[in-house]
Amino acid sequence: MPSRLAITHLAVAAFFGCGDGGGFPDAPAKQPQQNPGTLALSWSLVDAAGSATTCGSANAQSVVVAITQEVTAEQFGQTFACAIGQAVTGSLPMASYDLTFGLYDPSNTLLAMGSAQTGVMVIPDTTANVGNVVFVVP
Repeated sequence: MPSRLAITHLAVAAFFGCGDGGGFPDAPAKQPQQNPGTLALSWSLVDAAGSATTCGSANAQSVVVAITQEVTAEQFGQTFACAIGQAVTGSLPMASYDLTFGLYDPSNTLLAMGSAQTGVMVIPDTTANVGNVVFVVP
């Protein structure tokens, strides 16, 4: 006849063994999510002759940054008031992005496009500087 200790060990082994509803999960522990990064940019407006102009003079209200993740083609967008002249995007996951820039009037009509940028890398806990985007307005 088995001893009480042996029976206890068998009961504990059965409780923590394989099967539904007991024991330890088979899946590996989730890794903590990386902290996101951001993009910083500034912009300026020039007329067709290359002279500096203001958002008010150009009737420009907003700058829209279209952000596309290169690998997944997932898209993000950020809109900023034209008059502020510079901004930092919201949080983005670590990846390489393609960026396009549009300047819009109060009725959301496109006034001008800035030069697109490709392969802009976002790194966790870092703000990548996109630089100055120039809009040539009519």
